[in-house]
Amino acid sequence: MGRHRADQVTVQPGAVLLLDSSIHEIRRLVIQEGGRVECAGPCELRIAEHVWLGPRAYLRPNEVLPASDMVVFVAYNGNVAFQAARASRVRGSVYAINSRMRLGARGEYEGSFVAISIWVLPGAAFRQPAGLGG
Repeated sequence: MGRHRADQVTVQPGAVLLLDSSIHEIRRLVIQEGGRVECAGPCELRIAEHVWLGPRAYLRPNEVLPASDMVVFVAYNGNVAFQAARASRVRGSVYAINSRMRLGARGEYEGSFVAISIWVLPGAAFRQPAGLGG
């Protein structure tokens, strides 16, 4: 597995960022409205600060891969480290153990989500696939 580093990564509205099967070290990840970040194979995202998903944004492994193939670690120890806006979709294992998560209304969240506290807003669908630890 290779390793890539980046400062702030911003995915523009409607754009798709396809990551390879690597470890990706990113200071801050912003996925704007309708944008998508997908991994082509098993990948790990190590985020130093925040992850923010705009409305209808996606963060997931490729559709043919299981949710367990994307692991996101967020090191930030402030108020909210991982925030997904309304109708966003996240598949994977997301760890923000020093902070909080906010999962937006009418969103779809599949996998393991670990934080000090997790706010799941009304209408959000959350599921943990069989065999996925968390």
